[in-house]
Parts: sequence; structure tokens; C-alpha cells
Amino acid sequence: MKLVLHVGLFLFLCSYSLMAQPPLKVKPISNAPEGFDRLFSKQVEIFGIFIFATRRTPDSKILHAAGLLAQYFDNDNDGQPDNELVLMAIRKNNGAVVMTETKREADKIEIYRYIPEEVWNS
Repeated sequence: MKLVLHVGLFLFLCSYSLMAQPPLKVKPISNAPEGFDRLFSKQVEIFGIFIFATRRTPDSKILHAAGLLAQYFDNDNDGQPDNELVLMAIRKNNGAVVMTETKREADKIEIYRYIPEEVWNS
């Protein structure tokens, strides 16, 4: 009987932690700074922070990175950021993550050709 209670409690806690976080979804790019849509075609948002990725970047890798970022911001998995000051600082400085399929793809991207300097300095 004790084992059944422990297993039941474990399953309840696991399901609660899964419900606390909204599901992460890779979406077409829509909220990007000027020029980003020329280089990146996918995005995921975590607590208002974006991950932008190229077309060739596998969704599984984007979701893995998004999960890590979500866990960093919400370590206790209650659906709320653990340190709002960290998020505020990242948002204030327009912080984001960019991803490519490979390092070689990253090296080939002409970021300064498509993204104006004022976007990088904003």
C-alpha cells in the first residue's frame, strides 16, 4: 500500500510540474527585430525572451534549448520566473538567443548585411 501511495504521489507531482509550464512551440518568426526575418524563420518565446532559429535548425534542437532556458528562468517549475530582475535586465537590453543548424551555417550568415547596426546597439 505504501508503494502505491508513493507512486501515486510521484505521478501527481510530475503531472503538476508539467502543467505549470505552458507547452513550448516552434512558430514562424513574427516578433523579430528589423532584418531578423531575412536570416531566421523560426522562433520560440520563453517568458518574453525569444529564441530565433534558421530554417535548417531542427525543431528538436530549438525546443531543447527553449526547455533549458525555461528551466533556467523557472527552476522550481511553478510557471513563474524565479528572478524577475534577471528577465527585466534581459528584456531591457533586447536580449535573445539565435540558433543555426551548424557552426558552418553560422559562419556563412551575413548578419551585418541584413540587420542594421542600430538593431544590435539598441
